[in-house]
Parts: sequence; structure tokens; C-alpha cells
Amino acid sequence: MNWMFFGKRVLFVTLAVSFALFIGYHLLQARSNEELETSLDEMATQAAENQDWDLDGEPDLDDAESEKSLIWLNSSLARVAFSEPRKSGRVFAYLSMGRLYGVDDQGRILELEVGESHKDAPLLSGDGLKVDVHNKRLAGKEFQDAVQFMKELEDKNPVMGRRISEICISRKSGLICYFNWADMIPILVGHGLIKQKVQSLSIFFEQLTNTGLLDHTRYLDARLGDRIVLKRNS
Repeated sequence: MNWMFFGKRVLFVTLAVSFALFIGYHLLQARSNEELETSLDEMATQAAENQDWDLDGEPDLDDAESEKSLIWLNSSLARVAFSEPRKSGRVFAYLSMGRLYGVDDQGRILELEVGESHKDAPLLSGDGLKVDVHNKRLAGKEFQDAVQFMKELEDKNPVMGRRISEICISRKSGLICYFNWADMIPILVGHGLIKQKVQSLSIFFEQLTNTGLLDHTRYLDARLGDRIVLKRNS
């Protein structure tokens, strides 16, 4: 009897320990998932709201010789680039600098006639935009990424491309595109790997178009390149 009683106690303790470990593991896993989700939320919020404009003039440039003549667009020194806008050109995007201007895919500033209808194109914004004051055009790696993003999207998925209403260029977060669906959906694109990211977004969009999932999406994160992270509205 004593051996039977002892065996039952050992079995009970073993089951209790196993159950505790099982619960602990899943609590840890849930906490890890929650922390990951919170981290993405914080990055998305920072990226979408990071519009801290300053007037320092010269940005902190790398060693790239081609960027030595660039200054931040939000510097008062950048106004000279808008003094003589081109009278004609193909609009790639729009830019608001006291008034609305067009921008072609080379970054050249285009004058828009008041009262005339204009091509549908995204609005450029953000504290990461740079201007070449000598050549009077937008320039820099971030602007080139924005141009490549829209061209790749037009090639891979023109329907999705027409739904991009704004491209924000953030100093810290890179490209953030705003996708017009049931609500405005931010797409965190980040820096580089533009072709791969557009390919992933195009496939992702085609798979979700008719599922209704995009109707309840808070943001999409494409910064990984080979996959898309979807954050749903809570």
C-alpha cells in the first residue's frame, strides 16, 4: 500500500510539473508575440508620425560625392529650386511648397496651371526629401527609391499603383506609402530592396483583394522584402 501511495504521489507531482511547464511555455510564447506586435506598432506609429521638421540647412550626408549639393527640402535655402519651375513635363508626383507643384521622374519641378485638370499621381511628403539647388530638382537615394517603387508597381500591378495616394519619405524610416482602400492603409517600405518588396506586395495584394481582409487592416509592413506583415485593426 505504501508503495502504491508513493507511486501515486510521484505521478501527481510529475503531472503538476508538466502542466506548469506547459502553461509557462505558452505564457512566454504569448508574451513574445505580444512584444513583437507592440514593437511593430511602435515602429509603424513612429514612421507614420515622424514629421519633425527642422531648418538646419545641410543634412548629415554620407561620403557620396553626388549628394554634396543636396539640402533638406524643408530648409529655407531650398526655396530657390522652385523659383523657375518648368512649364511642361510628365507629372510623376505632386509636391506642396506654399502652392502645389508637379515633379517628374527626374525630380524636376513642374509648374501647374491653375484651374486645369491634372493627372492622378501621389503626393510627396516627409522630412527626408532632399533638393539639388544647383540643378533645381528633387534628388537623393530616397527620392530614387520612391520613383523606382512607383515604376515597379506600375509594371507589376497597375491597379495597386493607382491606389497609392501619398509617398512619405522619412529620414529615419525610409519610404512609407499610403494605400487608398476602405481606409487609408500605411505601407512601411523602408530602405532599399525596392524590386523585391514590390514583387511581394503585388502577390500579397492579388491574394487578398477579394478576401475582405484589407477592409480591416491597420498597416502593412514590407520592410523584410520577401514577406509582408499585416497588422489588423483591433
